Amino acid sequence: PETESAHEEKLFAVFDPAGHPAERQAIEQPLEGDLSDPGVGLDKILAMTDEVAVGIGQRQLGGVVAVGGDLHPDSVMLAYRQGIFPWPLENVPFLPWFCPPQRAILDFSRLHIPKSLLRIKKKSPFLFSVDQAFTEVISECAFTKRPGQSGTWINPEMEESYCELHRLGHAHSVEVWKESEGGILSLVGGIYGVDAGGVFAAESMFYRES
Repeated sequence: PETESAHEEKLFAVFDPAGHPAERQAIEQPLEGDLSDPGVGLDKILAMTDEVAVGIGQRQLGGVVAVGGDLHPDSVMLAYRQGIFPWPLENVPFLPWFCPPQRAILDFSRLHIPKSLLRIKKKSPFLFSVDQAFTEVISECAFTKRPGQSGTWINPEMEESYCELHRLGHAHSVEVWKESEGGILSLVGGIYGVDAGGVFAAESMFYRES
């Protein structure tokens, strides 16, 4: 099996090309080879930046910094700690990695909760938990129908990867439950994401009731 350093070498070859003249030269060259080959990895330096997006006919892929590679936990966590995340796209045969120039950030130290919302919380029929049903949450996120969308980016490979991150303590979920008249708890909402070194990077959420 590959070591963590091996995954670091693969990722940095794309994410930090300035420190690797040979890799930088490779990135500047036109794309070559069979991009549908599942064996293609970051070590082969497939793509980077807007020039590459144009080269593969995907001008709309703003924020793409790399493609290829794998979803090994070391690869994924190395990316997250640099603000980069994997996001599979339909009809794109290789794995894109994104680093959007703008993010929505929720700073809890500046979060204001109105009194009206606190009153609703006290009367709420919902119960909350953390890391009690991660696999159920990510599965619901993957299959929940959303307006204007035919599906989600959470394919089986992504689901397996994030479940492994959860097993290793890197990914977490928050669950929302509702108790029926018979005392049975049903999962009616949830969110999951990754601890990216002190920042919780939320990935997806779902809800059945509000």
